Amino acid sequence: MSTQQEMNTNWCDIELTEIAWLNDGRDLILRWQCPNNVLRTLTCFWASAVKIDLISADNELGYPFTWDAHFRQSSTGEWELLFDFASRGDISLQCNELLLEETNSGQEED
Repeated sequence: MSTQQEMNTNWCDIELTEIAWLNDGRDLILRWQCPNNVLRTLTCFWASAVKIDLISADNELGYPFTWDAHFRQSSTGEWELLFDFASRGDISLQCNELLLEETNSGQEED
């Protein structure tokens, strides 16, 4: 599972590309596209208190970009997460465990 140090990676200006629930809605997966062609998959096990509040203006297309993210692990090991999308809203949740996986998307930059 992931550690606080691993979660302190840069979370600014990355695109949220997918939100999915697994295991009968128990686990939440957030997928991200980073500017350096890295794909991040963040699995939140035993997610709770999930709040997804994202908005877009008329004719505003595209994936929401993060402004910042905060991860806090309690003394009991539970996680509190907050993803800030500036004027487009936020996502917050709690979970028992986190798993952060990164892979190269294989796409060439122009």
